[in-house]
Amino acid sequence: MPGISLVCNFNKMLMRDSAGIQQALDSIKFDDRYEKQIYRDGKYYILASSKYDQYPLRSYENDNYLIYLEGIIYDKEFFSLEDELYKLARCLFDQSEVPYDQLSKWTLDADGDYILIFIEKKSDRIAIMNDAMAHLPLYYYRADSCLIASRDIGFVASLIGKTAFDEKAVAQYLLFRHTLGNKTLLKDVFRCEPWSLTNGSIFLA
Repeated sequence: MPGISLVCNFNKMLMRDSAGIQQALDSIKFDDRYEKQIYRDGKYYILASSKYDQYPLRSYENDNYLIYLEGIIYDKEFFSLEDELYKLARCLFDQSEVPYDQLSKWTLDADGDYILIFIEKKSDRIAIMNDAMAHLPLYYYRADSCLIASRDIGFVASLIGKTAFDEKAVAQYLLFRHTLGNKTLLKDVFRCEPWSLTNGSIFLA
């Protein structure tokens, strides 16, 4: 599946040329239309994508924040959206407590299919936010200070090196033809639910 992938490990430094990460990114280049691109290679995280031309993924940057938008937010002009996203970043990083009510209201008003990744430059803190219906699947694995998130579940599975099935999720799939809640068929790999940030599933390092 095309889209963005994020690897964080705040217990050790990551290298851009890490063989495992490169191989995992190569594994989700499904044909010659796809290209691998690394957007950010900080000391402790790598943000990259595998996508084809015209795939909707854009970035916004100022002195304080770097923001990536995958997908589309409708009925918002480019510059007004940019300003709103910087305001959201300030809500996330510049206050002692995250104002979930403000974020919830913005998410309800922002009609679209999207995933947002916010990076505060000075601290390398990262937050992930999706739309109110979670139209774009985003899968993640988290353990201690490690976070792997990707639009492609195969990328996550490749990096954690585990392919064990979640027996309860398999039973749910056989019964309902889908897994319940945030479960996937893979053990310890989950799907972000709607309003991932506003319901408390915030990924802040």
